[in-house]
Amino acid sequence: MAKQRRGMLIKNTNDRPVDIVMKTRPIRLNPGEEKFITADEVRDNALREKLRVRAVIIVRPSTQAEEDTLMQEIEEEALRAAAEAAEAEAAENAEEAGGS
Repeated sequence: MAKQRRGMLIKNTNDRPVDIVMKTRPIRLNPGEEKFITADEVRDNALREKLRVRAVIIVRPSTQAEEDTLMQEIEEEALRAAAEAAEAEAAENAEEAGGS
C-alpha cells in the first residue's frame, strides 16, 4: 500500500518576511510566522528552494483535521476570488454598456 502524502506546517526562520510563489498560491510568511501547506505544495520547486536556503523550515506534518481545514480555506478563497472577478467583469461590462 502506498504511503499517503501529508501537508506540512512551515515556519519563517528569517528576521524579515519571506514570499513563496508556488504554482497553487502565493504565501507570505512574516518573521516567526507558521502556515500550513498542502501535500502537493510540499513538492513545489519554489518551496523547496526556500527550504534549501533555510528561509523556511518544516515544523511538522499536518494532522488530517488540519489538512481538511486548510483545503476548505483554500476552496473558500478560490470562491471569493472568482466572485470578485465576476463582479469586476460585470461592472466593466455595465460601464461599457452605459458609455456606448
